[in-house]
Amino acid sequence: MAKKPLIGITCRTHTTPPRQEGGNPSIGFLGQKPYVDCVVRAGGTPVLLPSVAEGAFADELPRVLDGVLVAGGDDADPRMYGQEPHPKLGPVDQLKGDFESRLVRAALEAELPLLGICGGLQMLNVVCGGTLHQDIAVCTGSTIQHNRTPAEQEPRHSISVTPGTRLHAIVGTHELQVNSSHHQAIDALGDGLVAAAHASDGLVEAIERPGEPFALGVQWHPERLAPEDPASQRLFDAFVDACSTRRLAETPGR
Repeated sequence: MAKKPLIGITCRTHTTPPRQEGGNPSIGFLGQKPYVDCVVRAGGTPVLLPSVAEGAFADELPRVLDGVLVAGGDDADPRMYGQEPHPKLGPVDQLKGDFESRLVRAALEAELPLLGICGGLQMLNVVCGGTLHQDIAVCTGSTIQHNRTPAEQEPRHSISVTPGTRLHAIVGTHELQVNSSHHQAIDALGDGLVAAAHASDGLVEAIERPGEPFALGVQWHPERLAPEDPASQRLFDAFVDACSTRRLAETPGR
């Protein structure tokens, strides 16, 4: 019986203040259970990935993993795409960002199935040479509420899925109601990427890279909607299926 595919899931960085004066802060890594649950439900084995500063660690991961899920997190450093920080730029997790940029690049070079969610979509776009709106409200004037205030529930809005895309084949519909929890968005698309969905204000809500086994990013959070929302779980099912296919092709009988 074939083993389940190993799916690497990136983690947030968490810094704990020193326990005593003059001590050093403690850095830890937080995995988010909804991502793990969706991967397990789809038939994959989740592997939580710490943000390791040593570049060789990220470069070697495609040799041992069958797929990479780049989870949401803080803002990407705008210097990665040639811009200075905007006053509305949010917190930047430099360690996570540096690690994820190397990991995404290594995954693409190895043709490893890749799924980016929210900040993961933005990282995929940046690694491919694209840029971001550092703050949607200021940079675009959009009237759609893409982010929430601390006291509000996660807002939802409709998106249009582009016919003929991999995303459209997965979800099986032209329109989705998605949850929204981001203040940044794609400005210029990266090289080789196509937009697979848009919000009514024109912002890109999903991207994919045609010709790859699986390279797809979504701006919303399907892990928070599944399994109650079938289209959300189908996204993880399709991703894990692509990882299973690669595992069997790369190592017959493993």
